[in-house]
Amino acid sequence: MQPLFRDFHLDDDNEYVVEVINTWETTITEIGTFKGKFRVPLSSKQYMAVRIKKK
Repeated sequence: MQPLFRDFHLDDDNEYVVEVINTWETTITEIGTFKGKFRVPLSSKQYMAVRIKKK
């Protein structure tokens, strides 16, 4: 499965830093800071990872 995006719904009170990890190119790209409901864009490659850290 190679989705182009992933939807998340976290709590509305805290902010989270979201990063996409490209396991093929071994890169980490910060997408931004979010809270509540948000969508993370992904490339069409397999084995992409999303890291979410509480700010």
